[in-house]
Amino acid sequence: MLAQFSRHRHISLAVQSQRYVDMDGFDFYTPISIATKPEVKEVYEKWMAQCADLYQIMTDLQGVALEDARLILPNACCTNFIVTLNLRSLSQICAVRRCDRAQIECRRMVGMMAQQVVAEMKKYGLTWLDDYVEIDPDEYDVVTYADKLFGPNCCQRGYCPEKKGRGGRVPDLYALGEEYWIGEMMKKHDKEETE
Repeated sequence: MLAQFSRHRHISLAVQSQRYVDMDGFDFYTPISIATKPEVKEVYEKWMAQCADLYQIMTDLQGVALEDARLILPNACCTNFIVTLNLRSLSQICAVRRCDRAQIECRRMVGMMAQQVVAEMKKYGLTWLDDYVEIDPDEYDVVTYADKLFGPNCCQRGYCPEKKGRGGRVPDLYALGEEYWIGEMMKKHDKEETE
């Protein structure tokens, strides 16, 4: 997940170094797709234990440097990091990483980051973040201004920009077709002229 997150621009990451930090007895993450399958989970956990044992043997008994022993650590090994970013960058990250098509672990982490930021913003009187944005409530989900700022692309834009839409949460741009959008723009333009 860190590899995915680090691809975003305009952020600063400080990551725990496996080169200098002894990872003996490391924690690891078990994805839901593995945790829900007992046979697979058992093999997965045994493999993680074997990796941990080999790491300990290499570092404690054989004197292999941490920077070399880290090469056998699995990708599921937990690590700590601190991220520094501005609100614009967070909004951009949320647009991509909170989408239903993003990896669930990344969605959760970025969702928690967004919740913390919104909570902090409310402390400064920005209570309008809980107000709802005007979207046709009979046809699509209603979103808050917080979702508009820090939600997935479909909430921020009001439509799904992916070729495979989100199943009714917001309009699917590709399914509606060009005629629909030209018609909607013309209606909006006509309404503004009459006002």
